Amino acid sequence: MTAFSLPHTYVISLTRCVDRRQRIAARLQTLGLPFSFFDAIEGASLSAAEIKPYYNSRRRRLFFGRDLTPSEIGCLISHAILYQNIAADPAPLALILEDDALLGDALPAVLADIMRLHDQGQPFGLIRFLGNRKIVGNLRPLRALEGEPGPYRHALCRVYGTPGGAYGYVVSRDGAARLAAAARNSAVPIDTLHGEVWRTGIDTYAVWPSPVLPDYAIESTMSAARFDKTTHLGRLEKTVYPLTRFAYKTYEAFFKNYSAMALRLRDLFY
Repeated sequence: MTAFSLPHTYVISLTRCVDRRQRIAARLQTLGLPFSFFDAIEGASLSAAEIKPYYNSRRRRLFFGRDLTPSEIGCLISHAILYQNIAADPAPLALILEDDALLGDALPAVLADIMRLHDQGQPFGLIRFLGNRKIVGNLRPLRALEGEPGPYRHALCRVYGTPGGAYGYVVSRDGAARLAAAARNSAVPIDTLHGEVWRTGIDTYAVWPSPVLPDYAIESTMSAARFDKTTHLGRLEKTVYPLTRFAYKTYEAFFKNYSAMALRLRDLFY
């Protein structure tokens, strides 16, 4: 692969979402980005045996008080299986999109520069496209993208924190292998897993401003039940939940703060 080649694009999409597929296919063709669809999995159609290798329901309930929704489970497994495929492919990088992503005009230039950085030996396993302005305070620009002198439009940034969003990102072959391993027996949605760098061991960055945004005008295929914060537990689980929840929050806070501090110290020498 030359420095001018672009990563292949995989669009995760349910086969029944024909209009969404047509919309993002037309946009990718306009941008000149090669792509293929990866058929997403309907979580509600899976058996318990098919779910078990990827999702740990007991841990989820004990740590969070409720299960993931079927659509969240399907999303987790869809991304995880695609990671396995990418890890087995010789291509060094891949772009993964969900079919409700909005693609900016700068995306091909950003991808070309990411490819150039990779060819020059820049280590990274995951580059996230995160469009929520609330995360700006947790980003540190490290270098300009698109080869622009002086003020630049896009920057490769370090992410300090665990923001959500898996609608667009670039993953390396090694990063895909690590994410595939971390997505086994998981108790969290796929975008939460992306932020848990202490678990995955992946060198993770973001691009700001993001050339990929979520399209909130399109109705999500994810159930609104994922926003339900009430607990749904059995009698014994309710008894131990205050303790297991406290233990998880303590663990999460320690490793989140430790990893952020370690990255800040490391990035002083970037």
